[in-house]
Amino acid sequence: MSQYDTFPVDADYSVTRSKESNVLSAKLDSGRLYLRQKGPPRRIIDLVFNRRSRVDWASIENFRLAHMSDFFTWLDKSTEPGPRSYSVYFNTEPTYEEVGNEQVNIKCQLIEAAGQPMLTYPDFGSTPPGTSHNLPLSSAQNLGANGYQWLYAGYGYRVNGTFASIFLDEADATAFPTNIAVPLGLHRVRVVGGAPTSLDYMI
Repeated sequence: MSQYDTFPVDADYSVTRSKESNVLSAKLDSGRLYLRQKGPPRRIIDLVFNRRSRVDWASIENFRLAHMSDFFTWLDKSTEPGPRSYSVYFNTEPTYEEVGNEQVNIKCQLIEAAGQPMLTYPDFGSTPPGTSHNLPLSSAQNLGANGYQWLYAGYGYRVNGTFASIFLDEADATAFPTNIAVPLGLHRVRVVGGAPTSLDYMI
């Protein structure tokens, strides 16, 4: 399936959101703690549907059966100025309980699909506050003649300042100083030449 398949039933709001850990930790023989970022911290989305009809349950269950190992789009309708889309998988099987005549409570958990395309990508100009971060030049790795390199976990990015070349995950992206259409992942942006000042990225 694809980003064009949208979750069929609107949940009750507010929706519970959390994130999985993206940091691998281990204690070395020297006693030092080893920490390494292993991937993007994917959102975990808990949806609740209270006192819904069996028709809603059938719609959700049929959608799950069609997307057991495939990603799809969930629209978060609580964001302003409009819905924000996420590419997601089912993280758990939906459950339901009978609460009345032909009425059921339904619970479902989704998780962001790292590396998958999106129906619409987050945009620096139209997303709610707190959906982007800024990394100053001091946080980049100085590679000398090979420029400066930032590592970030998220979606699209924007390079601030001047530059001669930009590389996204070592692919030439010089034509895209602002690159919104980047799927969720652990990404490297390397800037060569000029005078870059910082990197913004979407979460």
